[in-house]
Amino acid sequence: AEDAEGGSSLLHVSGIPEDFVCSDLRDFFGPEVESEAFECFHFLRRPCSSGEGLGAVARLSAGAAHSLVGKYSGRLWSETRDSRACRLVLLEPVGGGALASVQ
Repeated sequence: AEDAEGGSSLLHVSGIPEDFVCSDLRDFFGPEVESEAFECFHFLRRPCSSGEGLGAVARLSAGAAHSLVGKYSGRLWSETRDSRACRLVLLEPVGGGALASVQ
């Protein structure tokens, strides 16, 4: 999940409830937003290909990405609005610009 340029990782975030907006994501990932762990967080409000909510892609340091997966993967997005769980998958380049999940 590291790139050759600076040790960054790409992270696919899925299962985001359809009624979530950017401020909800900032609240959910609050400590990481405050510590500026994300180099980039791209949320287009488009459905995931799995059909399970919305998705986003984030870029952050490899260490922060692994920590984020451990801290947030499986956590409910909201106790009151939606019982769907956050799903985080590390991505790595596989050639030709394609990405694959890191198992």
